[in-house]
Amino acid sequence: MRVITWTEWIDHHIPLYDSQRHRERFREDLPQSVLIVNILDRAVRHVPGEMWETWDDLNHRLQKFEYRCVPMFLERDTRQEWYWAFWSPQEALATVLKL
Repeated sequence: MRVITWTEWIDHHIPLYDSQRHRERFREDLPQSVLIVNILDRAVRHVPGEMWETWDDLNHRLQKFEYRCVPMFLERDTRQEWYWAFWSPQEALATVLKL
């Protein structure tokens, strides 16, 4: 898991066609940071239970923190990463610590 700035994510971490789409989506109200959850972060063993965490489970946990965040999706999931935009960098960091 890592938190990066919105501009770094939009300029360096996603394909150009997706960055244009997300720039337009948040044109009026720019997020400040992005939480990136990769496939290794999701491979946590829960005893007893499934090895892999689902997107729905993780999103539900994030929403319970009641921070302002919204999930973002790329057109093609080639990186196997999940993304959430946060409007407060402190809330994004607090989320990582709570998870």
